[in-house]
Amino acid sequence: MRVEDFKAIKYDAKARRTYVSTLVRDAGFPEPDRFAGNLVEAQRWRAMVTLKTFMCLFQIIV
Repeated sequence: MRVEDFKAIKYDAKARRTYVSTLVRDAGFPEPDRFAGNLVEAQRWRAMVTLKTFMCLFQIIV
């Protein structure tokens, strides 16, 4: 299970990098700020941990 989760996360990150590089290169968008990207990533992980905690408290295990 953990291997499949890691593969999905790795693919998702690679896809996001591909989308961003395409937008920067082809569409002329400005490069994203590294600090803002790190902040968004931290918020995403925080939301996921909160959801897992909620699911465990109410015994809704996926």
